Amino acid sequence: REYVAMNVVGARKAQLIPSAGAIRYKKGGVIYMAIAHFSTHEHLQAHEQARHASWVWGQGALGGFLAMIVLTIAEVIVFWIADGEPLEYLRLAASVPLGVLPDTVTRIEAFGAGGLTLIIGSIIAGILVAYFALISRVLHRSRRSMVLFGMLSGVAIWLASFYILAPLFGAGWAPTETSAVAQLLLHAIAYGAVLGWYLDANPPIDEMP
Repeated sequence: REYVAMNVVGARKAQLIPSAGAIRYKKGGVIYMAIAHFSTHEHLQAHEQARHASWVWGQGALGGFLAMIVLTIAEVIVFWIADGEPLEYLRLAASVPLGVLPDTVTRIEAFGAGGLTLIIGSIIAGILVAYFALISRVLHRSRRSMVLFGMLSGVAIWLASFYILAPLFGAGWAPTETSAVAQLLLHAIAYGAVLGWYLDANPPIDEMP
């Protein structure tokens, strides 16, 4: 009986005390699980970054283009009411890359060079606004915050376009040909607010409610 009891106790101890092979197996499993978790995390993070980049380039460009259409319509109406010349805004836009005065720009140049300048500029601006809205976390807040961010961005775009880029292209007269108050309001509301609203209404997939 004592012999049998000792064998039973020894068997129970053998079950409670893991062997060296079992310890190595458990350690190996933990390491494998850690590596698998790290790899999965890296994969998900890379996938999220790619999705955000796609959103910035896609929705930013589309939002900038749509906001440009609204801004152009508003500019045409304002110039039409103020000067009786609805194409003046397009002439102003065309005169910058052409390096000539707006009065010398023809209708074809206004629609061609002017339209192309507005499209390219608005798309680049839309992408930049979308990028900064994403990294600054403004996009994760309320619609009001995003619209306000868009309006501030529109003002910044106006200042950069009229007071920095235009003089670099030899069009230093650009600010004097327009009303500063009118352009500030138009770029803040007709472009910036529209772009901010659009980006808020079309967030990245992981930000959708």
